[in-house]
Parts: sequence; structure tokens; C-alpha cells
Amino acid sequence: METVKWEIGLILSVEIYYKSHLPARLLGWEEGSFLMTNGITAKGDHLGLKVNDIVKVRFLCDGNAFGFMSEVMHIQHFPYHLMFIKYPSNYECMKLRVTPRFKIYLPTSLSDASGALLASDATMLDISEGGCRLIVPAKDGVKFLPDVSYSITFLARTKELSVACDIRQLREGKDLHSLGLEFKNTSDSFRQELGLFIDFIKNNIRT
Repeated sequence: METVKWEIGLILSVEIYYKSHLPARLLGWEEGSFLMTNGITAKGDHLGLKVNDIVKVRFLCDGNAFGFMSEVMHIQHFPYHLMFIKYPSNYECMKLRVTPRFKIYLPTSLSDASGALLASDATMLDISEGGCRLIVPAKDGVKFLPDVSYSITFLARTKELSVACDIRQLREGKDLHSLGLEFKNTSDSFRQELGLFIDFIKNNIRT
């Protein structure tokens, strides 16, 4: 089984009542004892979570999807909203990445599902047939969420490509956010152009 590599800022998807999924940022842990996250809220509502409630947690790490069941140990409201859950005694793992990624440094623009431009100054750091990783400058009022649809546009040699994608991994920082994106609903022409671009990278850039 793949080993979990905990990192401060790792985004956990916590399933609560009625199949609701909300993001929680990992703030710390003590192996074998607990995981500490920010408090899970929706528009300021703490959703009724209480000690001993059972939650299902999923997250992505190094191209693998992890999942485990846990129990709420403590919820703190003051001076900061925090949640402590039991450290997982076991977890399930599913490998997601089936195609290799190639390092690249490529200017990219990022838009939301409606086409509104969110960032014209994003940078693509790697790419594969199935997705890519972006670094996006942090901006006030722009909030990214896992499993939400976006689109990106980038220049593949001399051809501009646009593709819809979902955020599968999100690591937020003070100045920069790291987004792991999965391409979706790709056309035959996009896949063909992307394949030519990746072949070009293989032949010209050390991976």
C-alpha cells in the first residue's frame, strides 16, 4: 500500500450528512493520535458536527486517492475554529495517475466554468495526457475548491489549446496556490494536438 505523506495545507474532502462534501485544510497531526484541521463550515454554519460523529475523509496525494473513516474528537470555536479527528488506523488507496507527467514551465490562463478569467498569470509546471499542475498567484476574492470545474488555455508550440478541467488537488499558500488539474470532455482534436505537444516535450526537455 502507498504511504501517506502528510503535508501542512493538504486539502481533505470531508463527507458529512446527506453526502455533503466540504474541504478542510490539514493544519497539523500527531501520528497515531489525531489530525487537526480548520473548522468545517458552510456560510458560517458549523453544520452540527459534534464529538463522536463519524466522518468519511478523502484526499489526493502524489497521484493517489486516499480514503478513511474517522471520528470527531474535539471541535474548538474560540479563539480559532479547529477540528480534531482520530488518526486513521487504516485507509484505502487507489492509484490515479496512469500517464507520466513531464516538467514544463508554461504561461497559462485559468477561467471558471462560465468563462470568467480568474488568472492570466498562472504557470503550468507539468503536463500529461490526463492533466497538469498549475501555480496560481493568490488573489483576494478568488477561492478555489476541489472537484469544481474550470478551464485553462495555453500555447502548445504554435497552437493555442483550451480545455475544461476539474481540480483534483489543491494546496493553498499565502502567495501562491498549487492546483492539480484533470482534463475532462476532451475532443479528438485536443487529444491529437496534446499528444504532439507531449512528444515534442519528450524529445526536447529532460523530464
